[in-house]
Amino acid sequence: MPKLVKITTFMDDKVGRGSAERELTKLVNDGWEIITAGGGGKDGAPIWGFVVLMKNDPDAVLPD
Repeated sequence: MPKLVKITTFMDDKVGRGSAERELTKLVNDGWEIITAGGGGKDGAPIWGFVVLMKNDPDAVLPD
């Protein structure tokens, strides 16, 4: 079955984390499955993150 993939990014600060949690809650409740996540930062730089999600979609058009 065809699948859709989505990558969402966020900054790990008060605003970014809260926004990411709300977005991920909506996506997971809409049938998206979290596949993996990661992130990082440098000395003094904000920490950033990403989450890869996947969802079955029988109507998805596969790329060539």
